[in-house]
Amino acid sequence: MNKEKPILSVKNLDIGYPQKQVASNINVEIHRNALTAVIGINGSGKSTFLNTLSGNLPQTAGEIFIRQQPLHNLPPRKIAEHISLVLSNPVYSQNLSVYDMVALGRQPYTNWLGLLSEQDKQAVQKALQLIDIESMAHRKCGELSDGQLQKAFIARALAQDTEMIILDEPTNHLDLYHKAFVFKLLKKLTQETGKAVVLATHELNLALQLCDELILINQGEIIAGSPKDLIQNKVLHKLFPSDLIRFDEKTKSFWVVEN
Repeated sequence: MNKEKPILSVKNLDIGYPQKQVASNINVEIHRNALTAVIGINGSGKSTFLNTLSGNLPQTAGEIFIRQQPLHNLPPRKIAEHISLVLSNPVYSQNLSVYDMVALGRQPYTNWLGLLSEQDKQAVQKALQLIDIESMAHRKCGELSDGQLQKAFIARALAQDTEMIILDEPTNHLDLYHKAFVFKLLKKLTQETGKAVVLATHELNLALQLCDELILINQGEIIAGSPKDLIQNKVLHKLFPSDLIRFDEKTKSFWVVEN
């Protein structure tokens, strides 16, 4: 058991909307140095869960704590000092340079004019170096491939210099190589920076192979634990209809059932 105090903890949390409850009685902790995947079928509530954790969507019951402070007591600017977000379809200007887009991560700290201090510039440069995109700093965002653009969005989150990064489907629109690349990059970041990284994903086999923790949302129920825990508890077998997709414990992966 991790004895270090969590960055974020959730107590008896219910998530959803006024007309629809998505999941209830959620109790999880997010620790530093950990890559955590939120998994589940389409419509299970992964994005709702992440939007609630980040304060973009109010919880319907229960409590979320950031470093023992109730999330609902913190103004958005203060939350942005703890949590940075990479959305699934972020809005951006194609004419913006990669450097300027990454520098937007410094908004919680800049003055009202948005002028970058020397400390801000150092944070942007460090983020570019960590993601290895210094050579692209002066290229326009509209010139980038999907994989390169995703790196830039992750660099922007790093420049924000928070202890926790939340990503919603960061491998959307990427080929298999770049999906694996992003997962390995995020894993490396948790190890090198000590940050907690939480991502919603449909890439179950990559999550099982590379993530430290999993949060499974299935029919309104939340089950959290290491990949080993979820495999031993046989909860992954129930995720999909067994006549089409089965989970193989030996290979720790999902397979399509052959006729």
